[in-house]
Amino acid sequence: MTREVIVAIHQPNYLPWLGFFDKACKADVLILLDNVQYPKRSWSNRVRIKSPEGAAWLTVPVTAKGRYHQLIAETEIDYQENWIKRHLGTLERNYRPLPFYDEISPTIKHLLSQKPSLLNTLNGAIIKALCELLEIEVKLTSATTLGGSGAATHLLIDLTKAVGGTMYLSGEGGRLYQEESLYGNAGIGLRFQQFEHPIYEQRYADFVPGLSTFDILCCSGLEWTRQFLRKSRERFVQTGSFA
Repeated sequence: MTREVIVAIHQPNYLPWLGFFDKACKADVLILLDNVQYPKRSWSNRVRIKSPEGAAWLTVPVTAKGRYHQLIAETEIDYQENWIKRHLGTLERNYRPLPFYDEISPTIKHLLSQKPSLLNTLNGAIIKALCELLEIEVKLTSATTLGGSGAATHLLIDLTKAVGGTMYLSGEGGRLYQEESLYGNAGIGLRFQQFEHPIYEQRYADFVPGLSTFDILCCSGLEWTRQFLRKSRERFVQTGSFA
């Protein structure tokens, strides 16, 4: 029997949380969903980090006024203010004392310093770089290069087929809206991510889940995070029907 080709589809987020990379490591192909409308006040251009007051936002300013129907792939970064300096300064103040800050910060500094014009380009570069650092062997591609038609579940199925996928990997939130029967009708299997957020030692007070992966990398390091993702994938494979 031929092994399943697992496809995950996710909007390209800014400095994504660990659950994003957990999904990537469980897939053979990760499609960055950039041919849909840019969602304001979303993870596309902001992320949470740890501060003395708890979770704090880092937000990339974008040009959105009057562009209500622009796609993620069309959204431009606004450089009128020096947000790069602010972001890097915030990360340094909150994370430099941690043991693995120097292991990850040069990569982020380099990526931000490139100053791409499009948010999609910045997010894609960060995602690609972190996948490489985390040794995640997944093929990255984007929805704009694949086309795809329809909306909601129909679009996900179309994109999955476009890369030869036989199984769609959904986040746990997809249980609330996925039209599961459509996958079976299209000859595509459906599985859910089964992500269990690790509790690790953070700086400052109580543990806060769902922060940027930058947080766990500074606190626990690359090797610990790689091992966590590998074990998460192993459990996922063991509970599924793989040839």
